[in-house]
Amino acid sequence: MSNLPFTIAVDADGVLWEDAYPGMGLIRPKTIEALIYAQAEGAVLILNTCRTGDLLAAALESAETAWLEFDYANANDPRRIEAFGGDCRKISADLYVEDKGVGWPGDDEAVASAIYAAVRAWLEAQKRGLAETDAKKKGD
Repeated sequence: MSNLPFTIAVDADGVLWEDAYPGMGLIRPKTIEALIYAQAEGAVLILNTCRTGDLLAAALESAETAWLEFDYANANDPRRIEAFGGDCRKISADLYVEDKGVGWPGDDEAVASAIYAAVRAWLEAQKRGLAETDAKKKGD
């Protein structure tokens, strides 16, 4: 589904800030900067958290104070729902940034580096796709 934007599902606690649930710990600035970069490059950001109600609102507000605004919170992008023919419970994304996942690097700098690398790979794939499309058009 190459016509869909690159989508990143991001957990809050332990990812955007140090885990201090139900509060928010110290922010992880490099991770947040990497997510802002990803969004500026066209990625869709989904806050993917177990927080609901007032705790979800507090998480979104905390992210906004760090200049990070999510496109969706605990919800799929409607373009993906349409493309895949339905809305499932699992958030649909190309990259999941989750501190409980296998291989979680843990520190802020390593997480940010992984996000930058994933976005760069996506951008390169987009360029290759556009180049292939242009080559096909020239061949017609």
